[in-house]
Amino acid sequence: MNSNIPHKSIVLAIGKSCFLACRGCYNNFSCEEEIPKEEVITFVKYLKESHDISKITVGGGDPLSRKDIVEILKEIKSLGIFINLDTTGLPLLCDTRIIFNGNGIGNKLEVEDVINNIDVLGLPIDGANEDINKMFRAGREGFLQEELRLLDILNQYNVNICINTVVHKGNCKQLEEIANLLKQFKNIFKWQLFQFIPTGPIGYKNSDKFVISDSIYGRRIRNLQNYMVEQGINIKLDPKSRTRRKNIYLLIDSNGDAWCPKTSTKKKWEVLDDSTDERIVWGNIRKREDWDRIVNDAFSYQGSL
Repeated sequence: MNSNIPHKSIVLAIGKSCFLACRGCYNNFSCEEEIPKEEVITFVKYLKESHDISKITVGGGDPLSRKDIVEILKEIKSLGIFINLDTTGLPLLCDTRIIFNGNGIGNKLEVEDVINNIDVLGLPIDGANEDINKMFRAGREGFLQEELRLLDILNQYNVNICINTVVHKGNCKQLEEIANLLKQFKNIFKWQLFQFIPTGPIGYKNSDKFVISDSIYGRRIRNLQNYMVEQGINIKLDPKSRTRRKNIYLLIDSNGDAWCPKTSTKKKWEVLDDSTDERIVWGNIRKREDWDRIVNDAFSYQGSL
C-alpha cells in the first residue's frame, strides 16, 4: 500500500449527461458510451487497496442521469469509502428530462436508496432568485424553486447536505440573500463557495461572463462571514478560491479518461496562464496498465507539461 502519494481530490465524473446546461461548467464531456459499472468499481477497489484512498466525489454531468447509479454508490460504499455525491438531485423529485449531452429521462429515484449509500449530498444553489440562479445554472425554468422544494423534503431525513455555490461576478453581491434562504434547512451543515475558474471548453468559452478577481472574491467572503455571525446562521462556510483549488483534482470522465486541467507551475492561480480549455489525460481506467501511471503521475502533477 502506498499512502505517501500527494493529496488529490478524486472526482468520478461518470455521468455524461445533465439535467442542466451550466454556462460555466469546468468539465470535459465525452459523447462515447459511459464506462460500465464493473470497470468503475474495479478501479475504485485498486485505489482503496493500493493507495488507501478513503474519500471520493461522485459527479458528472449529473451522476443521477446514470441508470445504474444506485448500484455504483452501494458498491463503493461497501468498500468503506466516504462518498460525496454532487448532483442537482432532481430525480429525487420526479422523472427528469436530460437536456445536455444526451437525451431521454432520468428516472425518479427513492430518496432512501440514494442517501443511505452516501455520506454527503452536494446540491447547487447560485442565486437567491431564479434570474440570478439561471445566469450560471441554465436550461431549466424554476430550478431554484425545485432545489428549495427538495431541501424541504430532505428535512425529513437524516442526511448531511452541502450547498455548492459558484461565486461569480453576477451573483457575488447576493451571497447574504442566499444565506437567508439556506438558514431554514436543518440538514445543511456546510456551504462551499467556489470562486469561478475558467477551465474546460464551456467555462473557458464563457469566462468573461463569470470571472471575479481575487480581491473582490475575498471581500465578498469576508462580508458574508461577518453577516452570518451577526445573524446567527450556523452553517459552516468553506470558501474555495481558485488558488486553493489549483492542481488538487484528478477527474475520471464518463468514458474512463483520467485527467487534470493543464496549469502553470506557479503555486498561485495565474489569470493568463491558468485560464484554459486544455487538459492533460493521464490514461484510461479501463486499461489496467494505465493505473499506476494515472495515480503516480496525476497525483504528483504541479503544473505545465
